[in-house]
Amino acid sequence: MKNVVMKKPNKEKWKEISDGFKKHAMFSNYIGGLDGKHVRIK
Repeated sequence: MKNVVMKKPNKEKWKEISDGFKKHAMFSNYIGGLDGKHVRIK
């Protein structure tokens, strides 16, 4: 089901997402937010 709803981003898209968070929220190497909380993924 998840592949139907949202395709897995490729390497370039992950970089674009990360750069957006860095630009707007000053978070480096960050790819997402959940419910307004900061979640670190290793």
